[in-house]
Parts: sequence; C-alpha cells; structure tokens
Amino acid sequence: MLPGPIVRREMKAATRGRGWFVVRALLGLLIGACVVAPALGLDPTDENDAYNSGAVHAYAAYVFAVAIGFEILVLGMHAAMSAAVSIAEEREKDTLSLLLLTRLTRLELAVTKLAGRVLPSLLLTLVGLPFLIVGGRWAGLPPLLAIEAFAVLISTVAVAGSFGILASARRDRSTNAIVESSAWTTMWLVGLPVASRLPVVGGSLGGDLLVEVKRVCSWLAPSSPLSLVTDVGWLTRGPGMADALAGRLHLMAALQLVVIGVILAGVVASLRLREPHPKAWDAFGGYRPPVDDDPIYWREYLLPLRGARRLAIWIYLRQLFILFRAILLMALQAVVIGLLLTAMIGAMIGAGYFGYRAFQEAWLGHAFPSGPYEARDAFNFFIRCVTFFVGLSPAAATAATLAAQIVAERDKKTWDSLLATPLTGPEILGSKMRGITRGLWQATRWLIPLWLLGVACDALHPLGFLTAAAGLYAVAALGLALGAAAALKPGATSQTVNSHAALWMVALMGLGAMTILAPLCSAHHVAMLWTWSPWHPRAAIVVIAAVLLTIAASLTIAHWLIRRSFARFDEWVGRPHRKEAAPGAAPSVDDEARPTVPLRARSASE
Repeated sequence: MLPGPIVRREMKAATRGRGWFVVRALLGLLIGACVVAPALGLDPTDENDAYNSGAVHAYAAYVFAVAIGFEILVLGMHAAMSAAVSIAEEREKDTLSLLLLTRLTRLELAVTKLAGRVLPSLLLTLVGLPFLIVGGRWAGLPPLLAIEAFAVLISTVAVAGSFGILASARRDRSTNAIVESSAWTTMWLVGLPVASRLPVVGGSLGGDLLVEVKRVCSWLAPSSPLSLVTDVGWLTRGPGMADALAGRLHLMAALQLVVIGVILAGVVASLRLREPHPKAWDAFGGYRPPVDDDPIYWREYLLPLRGARRLAIWIYLRQLFILFRAILLMALQAVVIGLLLTAMIGAMIGAGYFGYRAFQEAWLGHAFPSGPYEARDAFNFFIRCVTFFVGLSPAAATAATLAAQIVAERDKKTWDSLLATPLTGPEILGSKMRGITRGLWQATRWLIPLWLLGVACDALHPLGFLTAAAGLYAVAALGLALGAAAALKPGATSQTVNSHAALWMVALMGLGAMTILAPLCSAHHVAMLWTWSPWHPRAAIVVIAAVLLTIAASLTIAHWLIRRSFARFDEWVGRPHRKEAAPGAAPSVDDEARPTVPLRARSASE
C-alpha cells in the first residue's frame, strides 16, 4: 500500500514550476502540427488528392501513429528526468536517512517515489487521447487493439520513470542523475532496436563480440516501442496484421513489466545510506557495511583488505585501476597546462607580430597587397579574439562562479556556520564578490597593454578602448548581481542554480559581444560606420548611443540587484532578526553572553 502523503508530495514536486505546462503545450503543438501538415499539401482541384475512403483510413492511421509516437518520445523523457531528481534531492537535503528510518521498506519507498513522479506524466497522455480515439476509429482499428496500444504507452512511460528512479538512487547529485537517466532511456528506446538491426559480420574476435551483443540486443529490443519501426514483420501479414500487432504489443508489455521489476530490484539494492564523498580505495563504495553496533568490529571491518566481500585479486586490480586513473588525470593536467602556456606565449608573439605590421602600415607608410588597412584590420581582429578569451569569457562566468561558491558552502554544511558569525550580509557577500573581482582583474589586466598598443598602432580607437573597458566592468557587475540574487533567494538549490548558470553565461556573452567586442573598432571602422547609412547620417550616432545606453542600463540593474541582495540578505537566507539595543539600555542576557572582543585580541590581553 502506497503512503498517500509521500505520493502527494512527489506529485506536487513533479508539477512545480512551468515545466509541466511547457511539456503539455509542446506535446499538443507537436501532435497538432503533424496532424495538420499532410492536409496543407492537398489540392482540392486535383483528382489524385480527392478524398476517398482509402485516403481517410491511411490519414487516420497516420494520425494514430504520430500521436502515440510523439507521446512516447516526449513523455518518456519527461518521466525519466522528473523521476531522476526524487531520491537525489533527498540526498542533497540530507533527508534520505529520515525516510529510511520509517517503517516503509526500500521497495515501498521506491514504488512510492516512482508513482508520485510518473503520475503527472501519465496525466499528460490525455493530451493525445482525442487523436488516438478519433484516429483509431477512422482507421478501422479494433477497439481492443487501440486500448492495448494505449496500455503500452502507459507502461513505456513507467519504464522511463523507472530508469529515472534508478539513476536517482545511484547518484548524489540531481544533475548527474538527470543526465544518466536520459542516457539510459535513450539507449533503451533507440539504442536497443537500432543495435538489433545492425549488419554485423563475424569471423574475427571483434566481429564475434558484436554478433553476441547484437543477439542480446535482439532479445531486449522488443520491449522498446521503436522495435515496431525497425522490425516491420507484423506489417506484412496482410489480413492478419491486427493480430500480429496485438501479439507484438502483448510481448512488449510483458517485457516492459520484467524490465520494471529488474530496475526496481536495482533501486532497492542502491537505496542505502552512503557517505557523500567516499574514498577511492573504499571496497564498499561509501556504503555502510553490515556490522551491527559493535564499534570494535566496525573499526576492524573497515580496515584495508578486511571484511570486504570481494576477492583479493579484485581489490588489487581496483587499486591498479585507481593508479592508472591518477596517472591519466596528471597527464591530462599536463596537457591542459601546456595548452595554456602555448596560448599565452602565442598571444605574446601574436601581439608583437601583428602590432609591428600595424605600426609599419600606420607610421612608416608600408603598403600591403590587400589594401591600405590590411595590417591594422588584422591586428584589430587579433585584439578582439584575445579580448573574447581573456576578458569576455571570465566576465560572463562571474554569475555562475558566485552562485557555485554559495551552493558549495551549503553543500559542505559551512553556510550555517558562516551565518552564525557576527558578520553582516554585505560583509559576507561583498567579500565573495571582491574575491571573484580580484581573480577577474588578474586575468583582464593584461588587456590594458594590448589595447594601448592597438591605440598606438592606429588599430584601436581611443573611445572604443574606453567603451570596451566600461562594458567589461558592466558585464562583470551584472554577472555578480545575478549570481547573488539567484543563489540567495529562498528555495534555491544546486539543481536550479546549475540549470540557470548556462543561461546566464549565454546572456552575458551576448551582452558582452555588444558592449565589449563591438566597440573595439579602429578609426577606419568608425569612418566606415559614418558612411554606412547614406540615407540617414545620424545612424552612427544611434548605434553608439545604443551601446552606451546598454552599458548604463546594465550598471543600473547591477547596482539595484546588489543593493537589494544586501538589504534582504537576512530575509532570504533565513537568518533571525537581531534587534539593536537602545542607547543607554542595559544589555540583555544574550548580549552579555555574546563575546565582543575577538578571540585573538582576547588571548593577547590575557
């Protein structure tokens, strides 16, 4: 029996926000567009396009297939991603241990989570139900066959949700669980049927292995609805096509029930208490071993190579794998450091090379074959490329960086300790902002000599230099303001912050392209801008004014968001309000108990 409160809680969590409405609207629009699309190509005056019974039956069968196909695709992925955060969020909030302490068994807990997350997706199947009823009726399908197809649709959504629950039980982060569940669902829906039809030739070791893999996939492929497309043997049965399709649907439903059972067994096996960051050499992967409450036995059980239910050769192979992985990581770090050094040295060499050519062209009168501005235009393009990687990219990442720092404090359980200190909200948040700004300055300060060299070589206009500097400051300030406002608001989790980080990055990149890269133009480009629109000589002024107004608006919004975050810091983070004592009033007990002298100063005075 499923506990009602947990099911209702999971259903509310699955339908929270605009995602459920977006999926419903997207599903309806996709099905409606595919239903209407064939009718747009019909010509009423053409005899071949005349409506007849055969055309109506074919069109109705097409509507039925399209409706059920889109529902399987959209709702399957929706159920997988919705169920993937159910158990992982419990681990992130440290509430999984409380659920495991209840009288619910692990199987009941897994089934409850699955039902609460899959039911909203099953309700979305009602979007395409009118198309299925009308399409099946006009296509002449037996009513029982249409009901069986709808039942297979429901079981398919349940299988996709089961993959989400399994990924959620195996992962500590909801984002990782979403990616893993999407991959498993795609492999099951698409990978197995496609792999079962691949042309594989044996005769070699690799070929024989591929043949065996294909054989295994052919056993599991009938559980996927896409197998009806990759294996169309049922379509060539003639009058017995309906019976053949019904047999395939029965086999598909039976295999899907088996798959759901196997997945739930995996969920039950994975639904155990686990350390958040287990050691790499832990033979249990962070799970608590069954040693009861004997502390001495517990200690001896966790010693290396003791109590592990694996062979010693397996443990040594695992340690060898860990060593190889560490070596590969160090090699990857060496490659990354080498690429960074190469990029830095290349930037210095490129600045000297392109700057010298631009200097020759601007001041020594040296002419190049492609035109009078070839070297200066090349140097200007080089300046823009370096500015993109050194200035714009770090500035656009400030929002994600600040939000990630605050989320990391919460994940490491140090955020509450920080809030318990006498530090005010502006002091806590301002220090984090100053740290990020300091790191940004360490990277972007090398743009100043490059920009000055461009001004000296006539490859960069002085006003463009100043405008780009203001735009860089505006993008960084707006990024810090967005990151602070989003990470501090009530209900902000690592999942929501990570999902918004990519959107912030893209938006700030677009803003920086307009306010940083676009103003980096030379005097030649400014002259071209003035002659760009002969019909309106003030078009250049409008463009320049738009860039300056965008920078001013960005700074204004950033200033407002930062002041708002400072003012409502205590309210958003849930810090209790501390009432200030009136002048001359006697201090309360709490005020007397609170130390007013720093620990280091107090120890020195003692």
